[in-house]
Amino acid sequence: MRATAPVLVLALVVTGVVGVLIVPGLLGPGSDSPAVTSGRSFLHRYMQPDGRIARLDQGDDTVSEGQAYGLLIAVGISDQRAFDLIWTWTAAHLLLPDGLLAWHWRAGSVVDATPAADADLEAAQALALGGSRFGDHRLSAAARNMAGAVLAWETVPSAIGLVLVAGTWARQGTVIEPGYLSPEAFATLARLTGDPRWAELERTSASLIVSLERDGQLTPDWASVGPGGEPEAISPPGQPHGAPAFGLDAARVAPWWAAACAGPDHMIAAKEWPRLQGNADRGAFDISLRLDGAVRSTGQNSAMVVSDAAAAAAAGHVKQARTLLAEARTMNAKNPTYYGAAWLALGELLFITMNLGSCAIF
Repeated sequence: MRATAPVLVLALVVTGVVGVLIVPGLLGPGSDSPAVTSGRSFLHRYMQPDGRIARLDQGDDTVSEGQAYGLLIAVGISDQRAFDLIWTWTAAHLLLPDGLLAWHWRAGSVVDATPAADADLEAAQALALGGSRFGDHRLSAAARNMAGAVLAWETVPSAIGLVLVAGTWARQGTVIEPGYLSPEAFATLARLTGDPRWAELERTSASLIVSLERDGQLTPDWASVGPGGEPEAISPPGQPHGAPAFGLDAARVAPWWAAACAGPDHMIAAKEWPRLQGNADRGAFDISLRLDGAVRSTGQNSAMVVSDAAAAAAAGHVKQARTLLAEARTMNAKNPTYYGAAWLALGELLFITMNLGSCAIF
């Protein structure tokens, strides 16, 4: 379904872990330049001089997810200086005694220390990649510590296997965010630690999303896993009367799974396309859809267009995917947002390069 671009891969052994160093500029003539440009643009706009990723359009606050995105983007474009700054700030201000990250920082202090599993998972992945790419065993050690904390505090056993829940608070009720489930993060941490539970999480996550996509439904932003291991779409926490929806949280599903190498992973992303295609064809890119694809809430964010592009590419519509990615660039240039810019950079790194994953979509 996808062709892997030619790339120079150098074997690198760091503290007993075999990694890869992806050399920018060798993915084909100029083929990685949009990804590098988007990555640099994100860091230039949102990274403060001390390494804090500021949500400038949301009150200049910082969330652990943003620090994790910054780490992934920095390692994805091989910017060691930015990576070190971001991790130094994150470790100083957000790292908790249990090894996870406090979720929300504002105006000089943590205002909500509750961890969010996506940030913890992706920060651990970025640290693992950074340890290998930059030859720094301290980053590898930090990745192992955070990976262990995720397994200890943010997973729950179920009838179908180990489940990554949305955070420490979500263990009761086994609440998940499908957009948190990243097969490349699971695979990276499996290689780093040798712990078979990471492969189990990847298998369970795929099974859960396939079940949520039954009958052609879009993956919801939120779900819970029942006693028998069956997932059910739910309304967002704190909104008991809201309807389950596909929004900016679930928009991460297609990019994560499309960028993994396995054919079944591609199908998880491809199954989103029939419902997302109408949104893309309208040129609306509405930020919230019902699970049947109907518009629920209007508005635009380039992260949603990146999701459309990933689903289209996974479904074999590579030309349309390229057009959609160009639309995302235009939208972000006209109306930059922290979240949209982050996902434009991450999407291009996942789609065009192999710097954050094992495959390139196109």
